[in-house]
Order: sequence, then C-alpha cells, then structure tokens
Amino acid sequence: FGQWAGWGLGAVDLVYFLTTSLTLDALGDMDRLIEIYHERLQCEAERRGRKGHVMSLESLRLQCDLAAADYARYLVGEMWSKVDLASIEASRSASNVGMHKRSLPHLVKVCELANTALENLYSQGLGSRGLPHNALAAVTGTGSAAESTVQLTMMAQQGGEEWRELEPVRQEVARVFSCCVCLAKMAGDIVLDIADGCGEEIRVTNKGGETGEFDPQTQADVAAERFIVGVLSKMFPGLALVGEEGIAFDEEEDPKDEAFKKEVEAAVHELKSNHMDAVAPWEVALPMGCRSVEDILVWIDPLDGTKELLVGNREGVTTLLGVSICGKPVLGCIHQPFTARRRSVWGGIGIGGVYEHTALEAAGQARPVAPPPARSRGAGAAKGRRKPKIVTTRSHGSAQVRDAISRLGEVETV
Repeated sequence: FGQWAGWGLGAVDLVYFLTTSLTLDALGDMDRLIEIYHERLQCEAERRGRKGHVMSLESLRLQCDLAAADYARYLVGEMWSKVDLASIEASRSASNVGMHKRSLPHLVKVCELANTALENLYSQGLGSRGLPHNALAAVTGTGSAAESTVQLTMMAQQGGEEWRELEPVRQEVARVFSCCVCLAKMAGDIVLDIADGCGEEIRVTNKGGETGEFDPQTQADVAAERFIVGVLSKMFPGLALVGEEGIAFDEEEDPKDEAFKKEVEAAVHELKSNHMDAVAPWEVALPMGCRSVEDILVWIDPLDGTKELLVGNREGVTTLLGVSICGKPVLGCIHQPFTARRRSVWGGIGIGGVYEHTALEAAGQARPVAPPPARSRGAGAAKGRRKPKIVTTRSHGSAQVRDAISRLGEVETV
C-alpha cells in the first residue's frame, strides 16, 4: 500500500499506465482519471485504517505533473531514435506495445500533456505544498519526521520565494533570448544586402592600427552592428552590450537619421508582434547569483569572417550573438547569411538542446539538432570508428594551433 500512497512511486506508475494504455479519448480526460484514482485510494486507505497516509489531490497532481515531464524527458532521450512512422505502422496492431509507440496522434497527445505538466510545475515554482512530509528523514536517515518537516518546509518556502522573486528576471531574459535569435537573422540580411550591392567595391578600413596586423572592417560590419545595438537599446534600455566594432547607441544623433530610425522602429515592431516567444520563461536557467536584468550582457559580432568575405569565401561568414549572465555564457546564436538555406543555429542552458531554422521559418518553428552519434565501443570498434573532427580557424591559424592539433593524433580538421 505504501507504494501507491507514498510520495512519487504511485504517481510514476499511474502516469506510465495512463500514457501508454489508454485510448486517445480517455487520455484527453486524464485529469478526471487522476481524481478517480485518488478517490479510490482514499477509500482503500480508510478500509485499512490508514486514512492519514494518503497525499492530497493537489499533491498527487503535482507529482503526476513531475512524472509526466520526466517521462517525456525519457522519451526524447531513449525512444525518438527507435520510433518513426514506419515502426508506428508496423506496431499498430501489437497488443504488447505502448499506445504511444503505435499511434502518432497518441504520441502527440502525450507530448502535449508533458508540455502542460511543465507549465504547471513552472507556475507553482518551488512551493512546499506538494512536497513529502518526511522526505528529508528518508534521504538522510536521521531526525524525526517532525524535524524533517520543519527543515524541508523552510527550505521549500525559501526556494519558492526566491523563485517567485526572480520571475520578472526570467521573463526579461526570455525576451532578450528570443530577440537575439531573430536579430541575428535580421542583421545577417543587412550584411547580405550590402555585400551583394557593393560586390568588390565594398568599403574596407583597417582596425589594426599600430599593431601592424591587418584587421579589416567593412561598411557591412558597421551597419549590422549599429542596427543590432539600435534595436536592443530601444527594446531593452540599459541592457549592457559589447560589440566587435565598438558601436554605441547615440541618443542624440541616431534618432536624427530618419532612415535608420524607421529601420529600427520597423524591426522593433516586427519582433514585439511575432517573435518574442521563441524562448519561454520556464526554459531560462538563471546562473547562481543572478538577481536582476542588470546581470545580463549581450555580445555582438555582426560579421564574423570579414577576411573570408573579402577573399570570396562567403559561406565562412556568420552573424553571432551571445548572452552571458553573471559572467557565465547562457545563450549563443549563429546565423549564416550567405548559405543557400540561410540557416540560424542557436541554443543555451535550460533550452533543452541546439535548434536550427532557415530564413523562411520563424524561430518558433526551429527543429532540434541531433547530437553526433556516440562512439562505438568494444572489440573492433577502432576499425570502423570515424576520426574525431577538430574545428578551427581558417584565416587566423598560428603555429600554436597547428602544434596543438598535431598532438591529437589522427584527426579530421575542419
């Protein structure tokens, strides 16, 4: 009985049964089925004289949300590579295969339930209402249940209060993330337009100065960074920005440039209207010590690969935006303005992976990028194993880099 009435295990088994064994219509009534389960559990507890040992319905629902979210995590990690449309069709009539493996609509519904569970967990934060009363004693093996309850409740309340206090910060960080993902593509369009319009006549200056090193800067670098800085300064006044070209928003002169002003206003309107939900607040994992939006820093490289552009290697050109919080990198976005697909690749801590979308797609349509296959192990693995890939710079190579690569043995250099 303790397995079904205790904290955690009963909810895990219940969610697994509901998500794998029900018809699609019944799965849509999952919340009511959890209520029925709780009612039956209370009746059984009362029959056994253990009425006080059953968690509340609110606590059971919280536990089921946690179990549903964790089960979806398992599916993403273990099942996606084994289940496809062909395997679903082949398993359609199998009686010993979970419904989510033989019905695509059912699998979609399970994912929807997991999303709802994540939203429920996020909205409740780290409150103490769904926590077990004697969990600390169970984990440590020390202290009475009463002492454990007091300690755990204090910890939960403190964590819950901090969680709620930081909600405005998470919301603002999510907006900055979403904005940066889309801004990289917008700035890349500026680079593309200038490069195509000017061709070999593109203006070039040398930033190297007295160093003696040729460090080119083109009008595309300047225009793209000015645009990014202008939009971010308009949308997030006071946001700290560090750009490769060192351009700052000029509050007096920039508004006088009517063409630039209209360009920035149009971009701000587009971002606010259609692109501010690429990253949700619950996906944001704030580093320890973050207390306000003043801890956010955006890094800008509007045209990475200026030398590549000048020698005609356009596919080596990217627009880069990164975000750090309290000195820790938390988001990165790479846009390729000159490739056929004009792809954007982005990811960060808490977002759940690396995503990509093309210029014809919104950030909300981004697809996860599959990680590279794991290395083979065991006897004979070395024979068929692919060479490790080393990604390095093409135009900024040095003796130190070449020496480091040579020490790595047999590798493929990209």
